[in-house]
Amino acid sequence: MRTIDLHGYVLHDAWKKFNVFAQDSYFARKKQIRVITGQGAMMKEFPNWASANRYVKSHEQVKFNSGAWILQLKIKG
Repeated sequence: MRTIDLHGYVLHDAWKKFNVFAQDSYFARKKQIRVITGQGAMMKEFPNWASANRYVKSHEQVKFNSGAWILQLKIKG
């Protein structure tokens, strides 16, 4: 599974990195990706990013690690 770790980025830079990663993963025909946000402000903001991203079908916070997310991507048609 492709993973991106956004620790150490400011919010705006992390948002841009996430969008590029989601787009690249979609065009690489990946079905699922993991995003690590950590447990700060980015974790609280991330559901909005995922919901607004045109390539993300659904997102779920990892149960044993609240600073990580699993995203299902749309199928490239």
